[in-house]
Amino acid sequence: MRWRENNTHYFWSDLEKSVNEVCRVLKPGGCFIITAELYKINYHMKSYKTKVEMEQLFKKTGFATVSFYEHANKKWMCIKGIKESKSTNSK
Repeated sequence: MRWRENNTHYFWSDLEKSVNEVCRVLKPGGCFIITAELYKINYHMKSYKTKVEMEQLFKKTGFATVSFYEHANKKWMCIKGIKESKSTNSK
């Protein structure tokens, strides 16, 4: 299962709560992707403006793996979180 958000996360009233809810409803191994233009992040966001802050948010809300991709022109970035996979051997 994949969930993609494009250029709106900075309008969410409670980003931490929203990212936590996305992680909660994703299947194990599911992927959540945020893409955004950097100038919009810097303009609209009061917090979670840096890679470090976003990584901390994703890890805090339950994503096991967080990756960042930045376009060569440095005008936009993509944040990808993967929810931890459950072991197939657990009962």
